[in-house]
Amino acid sequence: KLGYSEKPPWPWTEMKRKGNTIYCRDKYFRYSGSDLPSEISILGENILDSPAVLKILYDGREYVSEKASLRITKETPSAFEFTCKEKLGRFNVSTDNRLEFDGFLWIKIEVTPETSGEKLDKLVISIPLKKEYATHWYSGQYPVESLSGYTPEKEYTSSPVSGIRIGGYEQGIQWVWQSLKGWKLKNPETAMRFIPEAERFTV
Repeated sequence: KLGYSEKPPWPWTEMKRKGNTIYCRDKYFRYSGSDLPSEISILGENILDSPAVLKILYDGREYVSEKASLRITKETPSAFEFTCKEKLGRFNVSTDNRLEFDGFLWIKIEVTPETSGEKLDKLVISIPLKKEYATHWYSGQYPVESLSGYTPEKEYTSSPVSGIRIGGYEQGIQWVWQSLKGWKLKNPETAMRFIPEAERFTV
């Protein structure tokens, strides 16, 4: 293919993998049981206080992803594709992932009941950041009066906002989604929570 290469452009470097840890230039993503990363290292520092986790709630009980199996489905110098699968109670949880050479991680989450008619009450994605890597944020909103700047000192809730970044001067995370099509939120105005604590900042 003319003009196409599996290798990443300069100054990025070819991706590598060692076990369940995937490296891309100055970052690595490590998986150890959860459907989500247990470590995200940027410039030599793991910014997570503890593993990011996926939780589901139904019948008044909470089930946390802790024993997901990771399987690499495609491996090139510029991208890795892999799945994580786990059974949580009466639901099967899987994520289809694509990690690219610049550290962009695509995640598609699918939760399927073992039998039809099962009702899932809540799906939670929890990302606990170390306090020192959650000092500033961009709220994903452009108006001058938006809350961008220092991260909130008290718990803050909002409707889903794409493009929010939380981090420090050099390390941080930012999330986006393609659209809200198909989303059915019972309480959309509190769908996102930002929780400052003594040693961590949880999203």
